[in-house]
Amino acid sequence: MSQTHAAIMTQAVRKINFDRPVLTVKGLESKYDNVPISNSLAIVLGSYQEALIVQLIHSWIREGQGIVIDGKPWFDKSIKDWVNEVLPSSSTWKMRSYMNSLVNKGVLERQQLYKQHHGHNLSPKNRTYYYRLDYERLSELVKVAIQAQNLNHAGGEE
Repeated sequence: MSQTHAAIMTQAVRKINFDRPVLTVKGLESKYDNVPISNSLAIVLGSYQEALIVQLIHSWIREGQGIVIDGKPWFDKSIKDWVNEVLPSSSTWKMRSYMNSLVNKGVLERQQLYKQHHGHNLSPKNRTYYYRLDYERLSELVKVAIQAQNLNHAGGEE
């Protein structure tokens, strides 16, 4: 190994924080760089990325974040913000597809609530979507996944 290659490798290793349970890379951190994701949630949703989105919204609700409209917590982020803050390795197209998939599954509710949020519609061109979790639908998907798992085990599949 050349000295230059060795120096580059040493610098790269110094940028990874090995002292924490989650490996992080200095200089590449995102706003939500350290989010634990349940494999079981990813199985239910069929996507690790979608599980990450749901997990983040759930943690925001638990922390009391969001905008309460009609007694329900909503989150308003543009797709660009979702990419920059949540999945920086993704594209806006992929993020739209994750969000659309969660909406189609019924796990996320999506509405344009600018007027309800701000009390006026001074920005009629604002098309930012507001999102909220539908815990009842998520629970239904969990039941379906468990039933499928039980059928697979009853059928002899391991």
